[in-house]
Amino acid sequence: MEEKTQSHHTTRHIPGSKSRTSLLHKPPLVHHLHTNPPPFPSSTQQNLNLVPSIAERKNQQQQKTQVSEHKANSSNIKVSGSTEKALVVAKRPDASGQEGSVIYLLANHFLVKFDPSQKIYHSNVDISPHPSKEIARMIKQKLIETEPSSFSGAVPAFYGRKNIYSPVEFQEERLEFFVNLPIPSCNNTLMKCGDLREKQPQKKVDKLFRVNMRLVSKFDGKEQRKEGENWAPLPREYIHALDVIVRENPMENCTSIGRSFYSSSMGGSKEIGGGAVGLRGFFQSLRQTQQGLALNMDLSIAAFQESIGVIAYLQKNLGFLKDFSRNKGRELSLEERREVEKELKNIRVFVCHRETVQRYRVYGLTDEIIERLWFPDRVGKQLRLVSYFKDHYGYEIQFKNLPCVQISRTRPCYLPMELCMICEGQKFLGKLSDDQAANIMKMGCQKPNERKAITDNVMAGPVGPSSGTQTREFNLEVSREMTLLKGRILQPPKFKHDRSRNLLESRAFKGTRVERWALMSVGGSPDQKSTIPKFINELTQKCEHLGVFLSKNTLSSTFFEPSHIRAEIQRAASNSLQLIICIMERKHKGYGVRKRIAETRIGVVTQCCLYSNITKLSSQFVSNLAVKINAKIGGSMTELYNSIPCHIPRLFRLDEPVIFMGADVTHPHPFDDCSPSVAVVVGSINWPEANRYVLESQARNHSRY
Repeated sequence: MEEKTQSHHTTRHIPGSKSRTSLLHKPPLVHHLHTNPPPFPSSTQQNLNLVPSIAERKNQQQQKTQVSEHKANSSNIKVSGSTEKALVVAKRPDASGQEGSVIYLLANHFLVKFDPSQKIYHSNVDISPHPSKEIARMIKQKLIETEPSSFSGAVPAFYGRKNIYSPVEFQEERLEFFVNLPIPSCNNTLMKCGDLREKQPQKKVDKLFRVNMRLVSKFDGKEQRKEGENWAPLPREYIHALDVIVRENPMENCTSIGRSFYSSSMGGSKEIGGGAVGLRGFFQSLRQTQQGLALNMDLSIAAFQESIGVIAYLQKNLGFLKDFSRNKGRELSLEERREVEKELKNIRVFVCHRETVQRYRVYGLTDEIIERLWFPDRVGKQLRLVSYFKDHYGYEIQFKNLPCVQISRTRPCYLPMELCMICEGQKFLGKLSDDQAANIMKMGCQKPNERKAITDNVMAGPVGPSSGTQTREFNLEVSREMTLLKGRILQPPKFKHDRSRNLLESRAFKGTRVERWALMSVGGSPDQKSTIPKFINELTQKCEHLGVFLSKNTLSSTFFEPSHIRAEIQRAASNSLQLIICIMERKHKGYGVRKRIAETRIGVVTQCCLYSNITKLSSQFVSNLAVKINAKIGGSMTELYNSIPCHIPRLFRLDEPVIFMGADVTHPHPFDDCSPSVAVVVGSINWPEANRYVLESQARNHSRY
C-alpha cells in the first residue's frame, strides 16, 4: 500500500482562526508573483508570492503567445496572415480563475531557503568488504568521530553506500581509511516454536573495513541564464544533492522504502493480520516551484512483516498448520510443502542459536525433512543435522518432520524453521488480502485537521527532514509551515438525468437491449439452485424498470465444475452472446480466471454474483446488478446538461470530435517471478458524451526485459 510518487494534499484554512502558524494569516488582496524569487525570501515575501494579479496574468499570457508564435515560425507553421489554420493556446476552463468563491488552503509544500553560491563536493565511496546499509551507516559515523580533520571539520551526507556529499573540500582528493568496527550481536535463549525469551547482554565482534574516497565533481546552484531568459532552473545534480541532504536525517532514524520513510514514533504499528503490521510513514521530495525550492511531504502507510518466529508466522497464514504444535509427528503433503515454500520465499530471517546476528534470505525448502537430513563438514565427514544441533548448541530440535529452510542457491545451507525469526523492518512481500488491505486503508483515513497535525509533528519531530545537523552544514533551512494557497470552490456539474438518491427509483438515461445471454453456475447446493428462476424474473423486471431490456429466456443454464469453466464459457459464447451471468457459491481465486478468459480471450461480457445474495434477493442488490449490466453492455445512467465542448479547452472547431485517452502500467510486486507487467490504454468512443470507453491491454513477461 505504499509507495508514493510526487504527491500533495491541501487543508482548508479559515481566515481569522487561531493558529500558531504565521503563514495562516489572511494575505492582502493584491498579490505579486516573482518568477525568479530571491534565495532567502522573507516570510512577508512568502505570503505575497502566491497568486498573480490580473495584469500580470495578461502580461504572462501575451508572453506565452509570443513564444508560441516564435516556435511556430521556427517550425515553418504559419500563424497569422496565412490560409493555414493557426495554433491557438488552450485557455483556462474556469474563466481565468474568476469563477467560484475564494477559499484559502494549506498545501503540504514547505519552502526551503538555501544559498545558491554554496558549493557541494561529490565523492565516490568504495567500502570493502561490501557492508549492509546499517553497517555502512556505522562506518560513516565512526569516520566522522575519529577523522574530523580529514573531512575539514564538516559533517558530510551519505547517499547509499557509494556516494558522499560535503559542503567543503576535503584535504585531499583521494582518501583511504581502515575502520575497525565492533558489530553488536546478541545471545538469546530459546522457547518452543522459535519464539525468544529475554535477550542476554550484547556481545561485539570486531570487523575491519577498508574505505576509499575519491572526488568526482564539485558544483553550486548559481543560475546559468542565457541571454534573454528571465529564469533558469537549478542544475539537476545540485537539486539531487540537496534532496540527499534533506533525506539524511530521516534516513538515519527511519526505515526507508523507496522515497518513503517509516517509523514507530509516528503513531506506532498496528497488526493487520496474516503476520503483517501496518506502519505509518511519510514521503518527501524536493521540487522547484514558482515560489522557489519547496519540499513536498505527504503521509503514507505500508505493510511490514511482523517480527515473529517462522513457525508462528506460518500458523497465522496457513490453516493446515494451526494445530501443528500438538501434532509434531505429521509430515507435510506435497501441496502443503508448496504453500509453505511460497509463504517463506525471499523473506529475510535471522537465527537465534548463534551469538552473531546475521540476516539470511530464504530461497526455498529442503526436499528431505530434518530427521533425514545429513550434511558434510569441512573435512567431508557426513553429519546428521539433528545430532549436530544437539552436540554443538545443546538444542533438541522439536519439529523433526518439517523441512529445513534453504538459505543458499548453490550450496547446502540448512536452518530449522523453529530457530528462525523474521527480521524487523522488512516490507511485506506477499500480496495483501482483502482484510489486510481494508485494515491498511482504515489506518490511512484521517480528517484534514488530523492529517495536518501528523504532518506538522513529523516536520517538527526528531525524524523529520528539518531536524538533524545536515541541513545546517549545507546552509539549508526547511520551513515547518505549510504553504498558503488561494483556491476557488466551483459549482458541481449538472446532469440531464440525475440519479435519484434512492437507486431503486432511478432510470437509465440510455438503456440497452440484451437479447442473447446465458446464466452459468459454479457450485451451489440444490436449495440454492432452486432460487435461480425467481432471481431471473426479479432481474428482468428491475432491468425493465431501469430502462434496460433483458430477455426473460436464457440461452443456457449450465451447472459445471470450475475445471470445465473455459470450455463451458467458450461453448456458450459461440451463440454470439452479449452477456454471461455467472453465479458462484463463494469468493475464490477462480473469479479472476473467469474474467480473464471470458472478456480477454473469448470476448464476452460477464457479470458475477454470489448465491448468498440471490437467495436473499433484496431490491437494492438487484438494482445494483441491473445498473452494472447496463453499463457493461454500453448504456449510461446520466449525461451532462451542457455538452463537453463547452467545458474543456478547445484547440479545434466545436464540431470536430475529441478522444479522451488514458494509459497505465501495473507491475508485479518484487520477487514475483511469474506474473507479467500489464500495460493498458483506454479511449473514448462516443462524442460529445464521452462516457463509453474501450481498452487495449498487453502483458509483458519478465523475459521480455
